[in-house]
Parts: sequence; structure tokens; C-alpha cells
Amino acid sequence: MRASIRSRFVGIMASAVIIASFSAPAEAASISAFSGTLSSSDATINPYAKFLNAIASAAGNDAITGCASAIRSGAACKSAYTLSPTDLKVATLGLAFLGSGGGGALKDGMSIANRVTKDVTLLPVEQVDDKKIYVVAGGIGAPSALQSHIPEMLTAVGKSAQVLAQKAGGRLGGILSVETGAVNSVIAAATSSQFGIPLVDADGAGRSVPKLVNLTYAHDPAVSLDLIVLTSMTGTQVVIRASSLADAERQIRDTIAQPSWGNLAGLALWAQTGATLKQSTVIRSTYSKGYLLGAAILRGLTDPASAALAAELKNQGRLIDGSQVSGTLTRFAIVPATGFDKIFLTMTAKNPDCPAVGHTPLRSSPACSPKDGSCGGSRSCNPVLTYTLSALNETLLMQDDSATPAKIDATAPHGINSMVSVPVSLTPTSGGAALAAQIMLPLTNGDEDLMKRLAQDQTPIGLFTTYSPRRLYDFSDTFFSILKSVFEYGGGVVPPAPTQASSSNSKM
Repeated sequence: MRASIRSRFVGIMASAVIIASFSAPAEAASISAFSGTLSSSDATINPYAKFLNAIASAAGNDAITGCASAIRSGAACKSAYTLSPTDLKVATLGLAFLGSGGGGALKDGMSIANRVTKDVTLLPVEQVDDKKIYVVAGGIGAPSALQSHIPEMLTAVGKSAQVLAQKAGGRLGGILSVETGAVNSVIAAATSSQFGIPLVDADGAGRSVPKLVNLTYAHDPAVSLDLIVLTSMTGTQVVIRASSLADAERQIRDTIAQPSWGNLAGLALWAQTGATLKQSTVIRSTYSKGYLLGAAILRGLTDPASAALAAELKNQGRLIDGSQVSGTLTRFAIVPATGFDKIFLTMTAKNPDCPAVGHTPLRSSPACSPKDGSCGGSRSCNPVLTYTLSALNETLLMQDDSATPAKIDATAPHGINSMVSVPVSLTPTSGGAALAAQIMLPLTNGDEDLMKRLAQDQTPIGLFTTYSPRRLYDFSDTFFSILKSVFEYGGGVVPPAPTQASSSNSKM
């Protein structure tokens, strides 16, 4: 969080090089997807390769994989799980993917996870202590300032959480993540490890979001926003008493904008007892599901179709049927605007329904506005389809530019997630020369430098539109007010929001 798919799956371009020595082990076996050492002479790419090397020998978390069926349904079959530092690295990949392009850069999430040296106790919501205090905690401010202040940030978040619990009149029982994403999810976990505080296996959205009002915490009447604690990187603390969400966001923004704060702070808010938390609509199984997705990403690391990831998303009830699109990343641009940055990602894909120019048009409908989401439009049979993703850090809108007029294919609250091909070298364990390879990573809009370079190189990319947890659709108007004011979109949820009876979304 930052201060219709009616498409089809098209095989990624054959230029992707797959190394034969890679393998895709079964879920119950090692989650390692390769045998050897990844590297890159490119200083921007090499940190990603080193991160993957650190988890190459991971044998898998038996407690989580053994409970996979229960976790996928949002339940828990253990009183607590233990996340090792390696497990957290695996989960970071899945959490980054679910961020819908936002939630911070994968490179920053990796940097935070790399600093974790102690296990994290992961506590299912059903196992929290009724009398203890649980607080939502994370970092807030400029992503560009975070890399040089990660240790200070973790300390600031922990101190904010402890002070808020004290002011709420109880003992701190655990930390909740603000949202699902590469940075705030991992900050909460790293703070838990550093302070020895349990991490609750939950968050406020199941994806990353632009504003506090997009979180479940904001819509649970029993959860109070009366007190907010901010801690600077130098230890300065401010306690905010907010009268509303808008007032809270204004005071937070004004505080961290002061020169002495450096536009960065550790944040704690929404303190609640365990009894209240159990009755809330908080999103369950955030980290355990993130771990399962991260393991799937590793198993299919060199698969351009990311089939293992797609299968896990389907198992979790998140994958929207027919929602995968693969093609080539051709543009990544950030457009500065007052108070936020707009981000645009453009990709092209082959049109499987158009074997030759002159084919019958794919679809047509009466004239209508592309901004109201009501029309299918018409599209001549162009063999190349073009899609544009629009974001305010988080990707909120997907448009089919090949239609006439242009057609909205996906909107928030759905997740619009991507896997991007990154070139690396593999030195086999058995020895020999390094080999060229392409690995699929859940890069986010925050990985700006690398995304721009990969767009210039026209690298393969795969898009997945996913259901968000059903609770978010109850307040989808909070997303549409943003879509209306920023992108002039006045329609509804595309594709249609899941219903209670929807079997494809029944597991959340």
C-alpha cells in the first residue's frame, strides 16, 4: 500500500531458453526447481539470482504442505506453524505475486527476508489468545528510502506495535500484516522474528491496496482506529488520535512529510483483542497460502506458462477461468501526478482466434463508451493483441486495446498479477560452463528499474487475473471511487464478482 478477462492463454514466445537440467519436483518433495547456481553479470538482476540460490536446497515445510488442503480452504489444522528464515523467503515469492503489482518491490521484500535469522511463529486466527492485544503493523512512506533503513524500519515497527498494545491496555499477543505484498507482509514477519512476537496468519485484504479504506479492518465496527502509533527511523514517536480514516491518512501523511522523519515510519494501528479478532472478517491464512504459492513458483521457475502456479491458484479458489494471458512486455512507464504516480504496463500477445488477416471479426456490440464497462466492442482480426495495465502502485485496471472501442477486461478488487521472464546464467552443480536460462519471477511495479529494462528487451510476461477474498467485494465501491477519480472508469467489477455459491471462489 502506498502514502474482462475473457482472454486466452497463448504460449510464450519460443525465444525463452529452458535448461534441461532444471526439474519440477512434486509438491511433497523438495521445492528446489534447479540444480546449480544462478547468477547474472547484470548488477540489477544478480540480487534476484542470489535470493533464489539461498532457497535452492529447501526441503519444504512439512507442517504447511501437510495441511495444504485445510489451508487452501482458509482453515488451519495446527495450533501454530513455524516459518524458518528459508520458509519466509519462499513465502515472499507468493506474497509478492498476490500483491497485484503493488505492495512494494520484490527486491525490497527479498532484502528484508534476507535479514531474518530466527524462526517466526505463525499463529492461525482461531488460535489467538482472547485476552491479548493484536495490532496491525507495517512500514509506510517512500519506497526509495526503505533500502537504506531496513534495520531501523523493523525496530520502528516493533516499537510502534508494543506501544500501541500498552496504550490499548493489554499485552501484545501478535502482529497482523496490513495487506498482502512483497514488503509489508515481510516487514510484519521480520518484525515478529526480531522481537519474538507471534505473527498472525492473516492480513487486511489478501492483495495490496491503495488506501486504508480498502482494507477489511476499516469495515469491522468492533475494530477501533482511535489510536495510531508512528515511530521514525531515529526513534521519535507520535501517537495519533484519529476521528476518521480520512483524518488518519492526513495526519500520517503530514507527520512523515516532516524533514526529520525522512518520509518513512514504522506504523501500528487497529489494536484489538484476540476475542475481537476471532469474530472479525480479517483475511485468513495469508502466509501459509503465500508459502504454498511461493513453492509452486519455485517448482515451475523456468516454465513460461507457470503451470504449477496456475494449479496452486486454482486449488486456492483464486484463479478465474480463462484468465491467463501470455505475451511480450513492451512498455513500463511511471507518470508522476499530484499525490501519487500512475503506472502503465503494456503487453502484446498472439491472437489464437486469428490465423490470418481478413478473418471474421472476433466480437461486436452496439456503440458504447469504453469507460462505462458495458460493451464488448469489436475487434478486427489483428494477429497481435495489446493490453494495458493501469496502476496507482497497485494494478487496478486491465484494458484490451485491440477492441474497438477499447474494452475493460479486468478491474479491482480482482487481483491483476504478473510473472515476468528474467535472463540469468546457470552453472550446473555437476560442473561445466554456465548456461543461459529464463526464469519467471513475480516482479512488481516497485521493481521499476528492472521492469523498464525488460520492457526494452521485450521479455516474455504472463498475466493472471485472480479472485480476491470474497470480503473485498462487499466494499468494492471503495476501489471504484479510485478508478473513477483517477482513470475515469465508471463501470462495475469485471469479470463479475464471485457469488457465495461460486465454486471457483468457494475456498476463500
